[in-house]
Amino acid sequence: IPAAVSLPHFLDADPSLLADVEGLKPDPEKHRTRIFFQP
Repeated sequence: IPAAVSLPHFLDADPSLLADVEGLKPDPEKHRTRIFFQP
């Protein structure tokens, strides 16, 4: 099954991808992936 994964709002994507979609405003503080590990 073909699949694709991207960060929210295409964070770190090629800017040309953002040009075709209205309302996308990638912000690293809001849209980066965080993983917390607890010992």
